[in-house]
Amino acid sequence: SKFYATGTSLNDRTDDGAGGALYFYNLNLTLDNVTVTDSQAWRKGGGIYHKFGDATISNSTITGNRASNFDATNGVDAYGGGVFLNTGNQNLDLVQTLSNNTIQNNAVGAVTGNAGGAVDLRARGAGAYVYSNSNGNKVVNLTGNNISSNTITALNNARSAYIKGAGVYTFSDSSHTLNVSGNTFNNNNATNQSSLNLSLIHI
Repeated sequence: SKFYATGTSLNDRTDDGAGGALYFYNLNLTLDNVTVTDSQAWRKGGGIYHKFGDATISNSTITGNRASNFDATNGVDAYGGGVFLNTGNQNLDLVQTLSNNTIQNNAVGAVTGNAGGAVDLRARGAGAYVYSNSNGNKVVNLTGNNISSNTITALNNARSAYIKGAGVYTFSDSSHTLNVSGNTFNNNNATNQSSLNLSLIHI
């Protein structure tokens, strides 16, 4: 069977304004053959949000979703337009996998307003944001995905150091494992920050 989530919105303007279509917390997650489209969250995971536990998303379509702080003058961070994955601070061996997905036309960032050069406004991972904390052994797998036309938008004068990974942004400890193979990155863009129009950035 196929699962669809489309046209949903979670505009709770708090730190937990997350998971526009699907929100998962403290569980091992497997999503296969899922379609998540045209959904929006206030801060994290416009399409899908997952924190604490293993996560595998495969053979799925994640398109047209947005994680947005709406007004840059608020100085609120936004992460993961299509997908937000975070292992949390658990001292566990965990695996995060994105495999054979179409992650396309997602966006992250403010819709209106001017952040101002002194505002530490972070906007990362328009397609996907994948975070692994430093405790335990962590593995991130990015294989066979089509990641295209994702955009970080309308962040006028925000510090460029905080605007990264229009396609995918990953963060993990240097001792962790990042496997990247067989992906297509195309036309991912960070508007107004031409030096950071990176499809994949790993910190």
